[in-house]
Amino acid sequence: MAIVLAGAGSSAGAYVLPVPHIVELMTQKLGAAGSLLVSQKLTLYDQAVNQAGVEFNETLRYFFPSGFRSDISSKTTRRIHLVSSGTALTILDGKVDAEVEGRYDLYKDIFYYRSRKQLVERLAFLGIDTFKSSLGRFEGKTVFIVGAQYPDETVSQIWIDKESFMPLRWINVVGSAGGREDALDVRYDKWQQVDKIWYPGHIAFYQHRRLIRKIDVERVQTNVSFSGDLFNIVRLKSSVSRVDRLPQQGAGKAKENEVQKAIEEFRKIYQ
Repeated sequence: MAIVLAGAGSSAGAYVLPVPHIVELMTQKLGAAGSLLVSQKLTLYDQAVNQAGVEFNETLRYFFPSGFRSDISSKTTRRIHLVSSGTALTILDGKVDAEVEGRYDLYKDIFYYRSRKQLVERLAFLGIDTFKSSLGRFEGKTVFIVGAQYPDETVSQIWIDKESFMPLRWINVVGSAGGREDALDVRYDKWQQVDKIWYPGHIAFYQHRRLIRKIDVERVQTNVSFSGDLFNIVRLKSSVSRVDRLPQQGAGKAKENEVQKAIEEFRKIYQ
């Protein structure tokens, strides 16, 4: 049987809920809390060579509605990414690496922006057409598609399960060299409920249909007390400005190479 698909406001085909209504039902389903503490494993894959992924420990802190922080660490490097009141800062091994959010950090926005108004405004800012919605199919499920007319995948869009209202897929499209589109395909699954909050247990990132990174969530805690200093961008930035940025003279050459490799891996993934 054929399924008639149409965007909201279309004069033909089935009626589809408008984007604000879809987003509101999704945020209601995901639930609300004062804060979230998430422990997870981040695995990065180097597409240039055929090798196993490099694994990092990552801790996320959501402090609703004003703060988000990611801490990633390994034996050789550390990355802090902080978002507070619309301002972003990334610290890589004691140095300011960026003051904007990279596209690989955006996957968390559907959890961070907890109200319909906030999330719709954020999606529009990120280039998603919040006046367009349609119905489609994904892995045997009927889905709402926010931002595109199914099956068009050349523009940024979010796919949401029509029955559960869980987000399943986020396609983030940006321009690349030669004017060709470059899509990052983020997929959410293994949803778990903790208290009254729903959070995915697995998040996978694809480019050109190849897995480039994955997240395996190990633990989610709700309503955890956080110090406000953790989300203070001004204080964090001023503290790293005092860090000695000269290389340590006592480190061995092999150690320096190992650190540099880890740093370059971070930069490649998060640019």
